[in-house]
This record gives sequence, C-alpha cells and structure tokens, in this order.
Amino acid sequence: GLLTLHRQIEGTVSAASKLSHTEALLEHALATRPDDAGLLMFKADLAGDRSDFPLAIATSERIIALPGLPVGLPGSALFSQKDVSRFLRVLWGVKQLGAALPADRDGIMQRVRAYRQDLASNESQDSPRLALADAWVAQAEEQWDKADRLLDQLERTGKVSDPDTLLLWANVALKRGQTGKAEDRLRQA
Repeated sequence: GLLTLHRQIEGTVSAASKLSHTEALLEHALATRPDDAGLLMFKADLAGDRSDFPLAIATSERIIALPGLPVGLPGSALFSQKDVSRFLRVLWGVKQLGAALPADRDGIMQRVRAYRQDLASNESQDSPRLALADAWVAQAEEQWDKADRLLDQLERTGKVSDPDTLLLWANVALKRGQTGKAEDRLRQA
C-alpha cells in the first residue's frame, strides 16, 4: 500500500534518511491501529532490513500472539501473516546469531531452535518454508552437509531464488570447499 510506496520512494530519493519518514508514518498508523497485522508485518520487515533483529523478532511475536479472526478474508490474511512471521522469526534469529557476541550465542541458538519448533508445529513437514528454515538452522549449527542437502532439495522444487537464500548457499558451498558452486550461487544472487 501507501507505506510500501513511500518506503520505495524514500529509499531511492533519500537513502541518507534511513527510511526515517516511512518509519514515522508507520508509528503514527500503529498508534491508531496497534494490532493491525499488516502494519506490524511492515514494521518487522523494516527492522529486519535495518538488521535490528531483536525488534523484528519481537514484532513478529506480536503478530503471532494476535487473536484469530473469523473465517473470511481478514481471518485468512491474519493466518498467513502469522505463518510468515513464524518463518521470518527463525531467519532473523539466525541472522541475530551471526552478529552476536560469543557469550550470547548459546541463548540465541536455543531461541532459534524454539522458533523452528514452533514453525514445524504449524507447517506441513514437507513445506518448502520449513525446509528453508531448517537449512538456515543447519548453517547456524555448522552442519554444512545437511544445509547443502536441504538447499539442493529446495532447488529441485524451484524454491531457491531469493538473494538471501543464494548467499546462504554460497556460504555453505564455501564451507564445504566447493568454490565453483559458491561462485555460481553468488552470480545468481
């Protein structure tokens, strides 16, 4: 909607603003509609893009905690937003882990595993979203072969195309000593 358009324009015209005007508009909208899942998703996404992973995770948890809505378009939209929030919480947790101090890593990894478990309890076991989350967790646990196998499986389903996933796969390939594969993934990203 309007916030997305404003974000794109502000990011293009005034990169130095770091989207401060978009964020001010968002906070104004949230002041009047604090439980609007769409606005909260936008806030979480904005925080994730700024690498403010604790805020992104906390905001996704607010979405997940929202009470369900009756069957219909709003109810379906909220259900989907909760699912996406569960998935993104795993990814943001792994990214937070990458920037964490060594003393904080164990606690963050425990939370990431709990986020992954919550995702698994709400997704089909053959879900590409769950497989991608598992690949991110495997990479965080330095289980390079497992991460590579999961990403290979996802590629066969056509679900590996976003830059974050391709960069993840390039990193996994490097850790496995597959420099040619890593270069291929970087070119695709």
